[in-house]
Amino acid sequence: MSHLKGSFKRRITVPGYHLHSRYDLTYFRERQHAKKMRKSEPGLPLTALIDIFSMLVIFLLMNFSASGEIFFMSKKNLNVPEASHTVPLKSQPLITIADNQIIFGAPKMTAYTQPIPTSDEGFAGLRAKLREYLKTEKAPDPKQNIKRQVNI
Repeated sequence: MSHLKGSFKRRITVPGYHLHSRYDLTYFRERQHAKKMRKSEPGLPLTALIDIFSMLVIFLLMNFSASGEIFFMSKKNLNVPEASHTVPLKSQPLITIADNQIIFGAPKMTAYTQPIPTSDEGFAGLRAKLREYLKTEKAPDPKQNIKRQVNI
């Protein structure tokens, strides 16, 4: 008990010989450097993504029926009329005007390096293609009201 000084309530010990303190700064620096050398990129949480995806699939399966109906009618006695005369839709000619080109149908008509002019001479190729298209169209009965449609 020679190394204890003071009363029993307050223990004061004589420090012994030590090379490194309990919290040595050099080891602290080494640990900090090792943390920096590790990759700091977080991993992708695949478990959470799989959980969310499975919940989404279950939600969609519960909401859509097997027959493909998206909306359910709330009234059971609702009679929806059925179509008696159906005509398939006819494709209309398509004119696409972009920043520097005019396209009639699918092939490219004209490529402009400058903005498309608004004058009539800028659309000469388009007019020729439209006239050619109208010649190939079936001639309507002259007594009927002629309706020509073009998608622009």
